[in-house]
Amino acid sequence: MRRIVWRLHHFQFKQINLEERVMRNNERTSIAILLPILTAALLAASCTTMAPVAEEPTVADDSPVVEIPPAANDPLAISGSKWGFEYVTSVEGIHEYSLPNGLQVLLFPDSAQKRVTVNVTYHVGSMHENYGETGMAHLLEHLLFKGTPDYPDIPGDFSERGMGFNGTTWLDRTNYFESFEPTDDNLEYALRMEADRMVNSHIAYEDLQSEFSVVRNEMERGENSPGGMLSQRIRAAAFEWHNYGNTTIGARSDVEGVDIGRLQAFYRMYYQPDTATLIVAGDFDPKETAAIIADSFGAISAPERELPRVYTVEPAQDGERLVTLRRVGEQSLVAAAYHIPAGATAENTALGVVARILSDSSRGRLYRKMVEPGIAAGAGARADSFAYPGLFQLSATVPVDGDTQLVLDTLVEVAEGIVEEPITEEELEWAKLALVSGYDNAIKSVGFLANRLSESIASGDWRYLFLYKDQLDAVTVDDLNAAAARHFKRSNRTAGKFIPTESPDRSTVASRGDQSTELAALAGRQSVSAGEEFLPTPENIAARTVTQDLANGGTLWAIEKKSRGDQIIVSVNLFYGSEESLAGKHGVSGYAAGQLQRGTSRYTRDELATEWNRLKSSLGVGGGGQSISASLTTDEENFDEALSLMAHVLREPVFDADQLEEVKRSALASIAGARGQPQSEVSIALSKTLSPYGPDHFRYAMDLDEQEEMIRNMNRDALAEFWSSHVGFKGAIATAVGNVDSAALAARLNELFGDWEAHVAYVPAPNSYHAVESRQEWLDTPDKANGVMVAALPIPLNVRDEDYAALAIATRIFGGGGMSNRLIDRLRQKEGWSYGAGGGMNASNREGDDSGALFIQAIAAPENLSKVRAGALEELHRALDDGFTAEELMDAVDGTISGNLSSWSSDGSLANILRGGAEHGLDAEWYGAMHERYRALTLEEVNDTFRKYYKADDFVILIGGDKAKAEAGGAAAAAG
Repeated sequence: MRRIVWRLHHFQFKQINLEERVMRNNERTSIAILLPILTAALLAASCTTMAPVAEEPTVADDSPVVEIPPAANDPLAISGSKWGFEYVTSVEGIHEYSLPNGLQVLLFPDSAQKRVTVNVTYHVGSMHENYGETGMAHLLEHLLFKGTPDYPDIPGDFSERGMGFNGTTWLDRTNYFESFEPTDDNLEYALRMEADRMVNSHIAYEDLQSEFSVVRNEMERGENSPGGMLSQRIRAAAFEWHNYGNTTIGARSDVEGVDIGRLQAFYRMYYQPDTATLIVAGDFDPKETAAIIADSFGAISAPERELPRVYTVEPAQDGERLVTLRRVGEQSLVAAAYHIPAGATAENTALGVVARILSDSSRGRLYRKMVEPGIAAGAGARADSFAYPGLFQLSATVPVDGDTQLVLDTLVEVAEGIVEEPITEEELEWAKLALVSGYDNAIKSVGFLANRLSESIASGDWRYLFLYKDQLDAVTVDDLNAAAARHFKRSNRTAGKFIPTESPDRSTVASRGDQSTELAALAGRQSVSAGEEFLPTPENIAARTVTQDLANGGTLWAIEKKSRGDQIIVSVNLFYGSEESLAGKHGVSGYAAGQLQRGTSRYTRDELATEWNRLKSSLGVGGGGQSISASLTTDEENFDEALSLMAHVLREPVFDADQLEEVKRSALASIAGARGQPQSEVSIALSKTLSPYGPDHFRYAMDLDEQEEMIRNMNRDALAEFWSSHVGFKGAIATAVGNVDSAALAARLNELFGDWEAHVAYVPAPNSYHAVESRQEWLDTPDKANGVMVAALPIPLNVRDEDYAALAIATRIFGGGGMSNRLIDRLRQKEGWSYGAGGGMNASNREGDDSGALFIQAIAAPENLSKVRAGALEELHRALDDGFTAEELMDAVDGTISGNLSSWSSDGSLANILRGGAEHGLDAEWYGAMHERYRALTLEEVNDTFRKYYKADDFVILIGGDKAKAEAGGAAAAAG
């Protein structure tokens, strides 16, 4: 058995008036309640229009072949090679055939019905439109009534023959149908005309221009419907990615600006026999009809193009959404929608029954709970039944002088309240009886049934129409309550309100327009002064470095050079405290540094910001551990005044209590946001694992609860006391890069800071290696789409150690170097598990310290985290067993050196080198020697050093992610 799978692409809602009617009409006919989309199907985007030649018809090869008799099980005996029909299947008198070119044919002969309906359904709707193409499927529907060379006046032909006809466009399909007196001439005309306009419609620019006003008027008609517009806005809000969020009629700008070439390409792509289903129903002779179909539709060659694959899936909604629509009107409306499964599923059928139970005009829950007590003037519900997951929609009309919010709240309560007040057997019985009766009555009309098949075809298979009846018969009250409980949730809800407004106040955003005149007249201002050519090599940096002694044992390191824009960067680094004096003072130095620019003895926060702007300067201040750094960026013109303001900020802060409370509120919000985040949970757990320090030590690793308590207890008196007792200029390190006179700058710094002394002496706290036991732990972070894996190993290492250079290069090969290393090559480039993966190492800078660590880390979806861990360890063992290559060594050395030289081209990086030289003796000459050390490394030395420090069994491995998702993903992978 062959089933044609129709591939789709976009989605919209067309006939707005219909949806309003379905949602609000309490007096429904039996046909209107047949299926959730029945009425909408008949009214969707129906319009009448016409269509210039995109290309000549192609005719299949008519070489003689040996005739093959009909299939034995073919009820109509028309299959075989005589007409090229292949029999597929039959259901309840409808017989499916296929032609070699891919056309699906459904024949439903019934001589009792003295009419014939011909329906061609194309498997293309507004869902298939790409960016800038909205409304294109609907435009084509109009243009296909504009004729072909052989049928120049299709509407006139219909009128002359007394045919009823129309064309409609909707989300997943477009159809064209004619209903007429059953004469041979009429049937042959309808079939040959439909075959001809499938591939030979004009689709001409002139016809397109003439249809714009017609389509615009159709848009305007829809915009007059408050219910329709509210439904449209809700649908757009509910679907963030899937094209079901677009309207079938399209965006006005897309329709008015449509490119005729793109429209013709759209026509050629989708108007082909393999994307169409031909339905013939009523009083006709199957064999004569098959002959005409074979001669007309069968003569069209199968297309060679490949249809676009549809792969967009709307993700689960993660919170309620609310839409408010304000337009001129008299009546307020409310509505709510919930995402539900696609049509033809048993659960979708169950939800259709739920819609009936909610919206029945006398027994329905909406009537009893809203209309009868006067809360709403009317209410209704319906369930989409589309090819892809759609919406369950409820709506209500607010009475004159009614409470809009109360009506919306009650509407939502009725739907979501099914969990607390389950649907009963009695409700199911009368609802099912009404739906079955409507179904049975509706299919008695062959013409109606033929057009109804279009909707089942759009959903994926024409037989869904009959599958629906079976599902309806089998549905139970448990099915209804389970479906309602699964989908009628706050997190899955998109609600909306239409609020009538006498004079809507809207903001119209103008387009940029033509700025060529302005640009032509643009002369520009004074050019920024160029800097000198400065070669950022260790040798040149060392040669240009000047040092000056400062008061109180401080020092100034400077590079005197002309920078672009006359820029000057001056940094002052202050050192404070000891392990004893800082005990218990968690966060104080950082918060104190953060408060410096929030007010001084002379300026408020705003006034200080104004001063910096006036001086075209900026000051960055940060603190932590045992140092505070203040970095001033200014220019030659404002240099002295900006330097004075910097000194004022550092020496005369007020630590305003109100400003501190503002900072604390922001910090507490950040703490709340970090809870449950894989990165923060793993980072904190890792810090606690690696840290040897107790709760009173200033280096103690606090968890989020401890951080929150620290923040809440922070007060301005603690900040002021710390600043006055601990912070001063003794032993300070200043750096400067720019066109400065270092001797004059040193004198000026002494004037500004020379008498500033701290009461508490600075005693550097040692930072020594501390071994930890290896372990692995999964930190569960529910409902997080991403996760993180981190592996860490403390090692004794100082940058002065003999092994440092070899280990740095080995680590770069294994996990550094950006997008080229062993870890990223495996975890991202090869496996595709991780967006970001890599490794690194830390080493102590201060002489005498030896606290170092190795790190491996990667982010991944929860279901891939175990794979990432395993893959990283496999790569580690491979490197340990096989070592690195000479090519990898050369690339890593070159990359490290060139990376350093590149970064030193910025003045900020030069300032960091100066500080490293002044504080730790790691100056430009040290970097030059390190570069030579890199170049002298042998492959054996690098591999041996890697094996010496990277002990695979000693790592602490922490994973943060949604454990349930990971386990589900593992089970799915195992099952697959």
